[in-house]
This record gives sequence, C-alpha cells and structure tokens, in this order.
Amino acid sequence: MSSEPASAKGSATGTRDGTQPKPDALDCDYQPFQLDDLLCGLEPLPDGGDQFTTLHLPSLEPALLLAEIAQPSPINDGGWTAEAAPVETPAVAIAPTEAMGDALATMAEIPAPEPEPEPQAESAPKPEPAPVDQGVDQGEAAELTAMVDALIAACHPLGLAGTKGDAQLPEQLDALAILLSDPPPAQDFAALDALYACWPKTTQNSSSRALLAVAHNLSRNFGLPDKLPMSSSKAWHMLSPVVFEDELAQRLIDVGTFIADWQKTQRTFLILEFNEVELIEYLFEALDPASHADLLVGVMNFKVLSNRRMGLLRRIPNRLKRQIQPLLPERKEEALVILAHTKALLEQVATPTGFAPIVDTAGKMLEELDKLMKATAAAGAPPPPGPPGGGLALGRMG
Repeated sequence: MSSEPASAKGSATGTRDGTQPKPDALDCDYQPFQLDDLLCGLEPLPDGGDQFTTLHLPSLEPALLLAEIAQPSPINDGGWTAEAAPVETPAVAIAPTEAMGDALATMAEIPAPEPEPEPQAESAPKPEPAPVDQGVDQGEAAELTAMVDALIAACHPLGLAGTKGDAQLPEQLDALAILLSDPPPAQDFAALDALYACWPKTTQNSSSRALLAVAHNLSRNFGLPDKLPMSSSKAWHMLSPVVFEDELAQRLIDVGTFIADWQKTQRTFLILEFNEVELIEYLFEALDPASHADLLVGVMNFKVLSNRRMGLLRRIPNRLKRQIQPLLPERKEEALVILAHTKALLEQVATPTGFAPIVDTAGKMLEELDKLMKATAAAGAPPPPGPPGGGLALGRMG
C-alpha cells in the first residue's frame, strides 16, 4: 500500500480529464476523502472481537472502489519475505448501489446449470425370441395327399398302385399344388420349374407316389396341342422302373392306344415332339421283356417313330452287356435268363410279315445276341488248353 500523503491522491476520485464528477450523476452528495487515511483508521473493536465497524461509503464511486480493491498483494510483488506473517484484511461491509443491484439481479436471472445425470450401465440386450416352427400345413398336406391318391386311382382303376411307393410329400407344397392342378400348367417351362422345385433335376429311381401322380397329370395331353413334353418326360424318367413297373407299362399302353386311334381316325400324319419320342424309347427300354413282350413288340408298329424303331433294336446288345456285367461270373445263370427273354422278343419282331427294315435289323441283333450268350456261358470257366508243343507251330520237315 502506498505511503504518499493523502493530498497527493486526492485526484484519484476525479474523472480521466481531471474534473470532479457532478453530484447529480452519482445520485449522492459528493464529499472528497482520502482512501489511505480511511483504511488506516479501521481498527478492531476494543473487546478483542473479530468483527469490524460497518463502514458506509455512500459517496464512493463503485468503479474506483473496485479498482482499488483489485490491486495485487504485496507478497506477489516481492515486497515482503516468505517469513512474514500473513496480514488479515479487515472485512468491510459496503452498501450496494443501484448499479450493483442491477448486476446482481441480472446474475440471479441466469439459471444454474443442471447437473448431468450419471450414465447408467447399459443393460444387456434382450435375446430375440426364436421363430416358432409352424411346420407343414396339415390341412394343405392332407388335401394334396388326397389329390395324389385320386390321380393314381384314375390312371389305374384296378388299384395296381394303391399301396406302392413312398407317400411322403415334397417340402414345396405350393409347387406341388401347381403340378397337380386341374388343368395342369399351361406353360411347359413353368411346369418344369415347379418339378425341379419339388425334386432335383438329378433325381433317379424315385419311389415317390406324389411324383407318380405328377407324371400322370403332366402327360394327360400327350400328342395334343396342350401337351407338356419336357416336364412330363422328365417326371417319368425320375421314377423307379422297378417300383413302378406296372405304372410305366400302363403309360406305354395309353400312348400306344392314342397312336393307334390317331392312325385309324385321322387323315393327317401324327407329329410328336422330341421329348415325347424320347419318353416312348425310355419306356421301351425300362420294361422287362419277360413280363411285357407283347407290349414291346407293339412299339414296332408305331409309324410315328419312323426309323427310330430300328435304333431301339440296334441298342439292345450294348444295353444288355451293361445290364449283365455286374452279374458275372457268379450269377451268370441269371444273366443267361435275361438274355433268353430278350432273344424271344427279337424273334417275335423278326417275323417275315413285318416291316422289312425292322425285320432285317432284328435278325442282325439276334446274331449279336447269340454271341453274347456264348460269352456269358463261358464266363468264369478255366481257359481251354493250348495246342500241343506249347502253342508253337511245327516246323516244316525237310
């Protein structure tokens, strides 16, 4: 704190240009005073209390008072040593002025910041409920099963297929319903897609009763404008010829009846699609000659097949070789029986009253079949002894 005389600081209460403030501007009676003399006159009460006499400064300008109080402590300026005892600043109660009241009122209007809520520990997410397996619609499955049985019974009035095969339905019931619909699908490609949706395209030797019903339903318009050659032929190829041998034979009977009626009643030549011809050839080769010889001989009368009938006969020897190869040599007797039934079939075809190209082809296949039967009979037998002399030719004598 400065030690200059109070008269030297008398001008501190004036304005910057050295003029004294007007009394009406401060709203009080201006009386000059010396700040050092005023602060030095503050002493504690005689009774030793820690309170000081309240000082009223109605004539002190607020800005000057705040500037005087805000002066730095002499300790920070290096004026006192560290060992000096701290000097207690006397408490002075100052009556607030109008300007200070406005400032306090403004501060009171500012709302205090709300405390931020403490972050709560994230609860573990609830596991989603597992989907409930509704399974196959039992009502729809029962209805489709009834349709399968009805179609099979309609094509086999004697009940030949009443209990044959597997009654399990494929998983794609919607596609199966399309295949069993009445009438069947109008587009062959749509029917083929539905067929592959129920059974893979590589399906072979299937014992499915539903597939049998689908095959019957898709081939109902064989040779007619609304035919479905690709899908119907593929469905029949998927079936097992062992389980559904009678059903395949009935299909060939129906095809033969249709062709015979067309040839008798229609003046136009019957034209079949490639897949329809392929179906006839498949049925011919899948059926056993021992049980269906007459039916297979009748296929040679299908004029619509033209030269493909000779092709069926030419493939017989090679097809029999593949069939009997797994039976040799342990079951060569069974293999010989199979060959004998096929030989009887060729003998019926090679009648002199038949179509000449077919008769000639059947005669040549009979010769091939005789050679195959001799090779089958000799399967597993020890080789014949060699010629005398170890198989060496005798030299010419002198």
